[in-house]
Amino acid sequence: MTITAAQCRSARTLLSWSVSRLASATSINRCEIDDFELERRVPRTETRETIRHALEAAGIVFLPHDDVRGRARSSDCKGGDGGLPVATLSRSASRRIRRFPTAA
Repeated sequence: MTITAAQCRSARTLLSWSVSRLASATSINRCEIDDFELERRVPRTETRETIRHALEAAGIVFLPHDDVRGRARSSDCKGGDGGLPVATLSRSASRRIRRFPTAA
């Protein structure tokens, strides 16, 4: 599953990550991520996969219809299963998110 620009923006918002932080985590140029999120251009499939893997490693779950969900860390969960949903951004909410500040 490849991610959409809206999912990328939403995932960063749930993680409170800047574009710079995502760029650092993926070794992808900040401008390329910014262009993707603002739908100026569609990056290569490999680039979108790299972004998806980094966000999933940080606890994001990608859902159908441009939705994303964050997962609680094991220490945050009473049962310790590490998989309780803590937040979900819908497609309409993700459209309202233009971009998170790019400062590191």
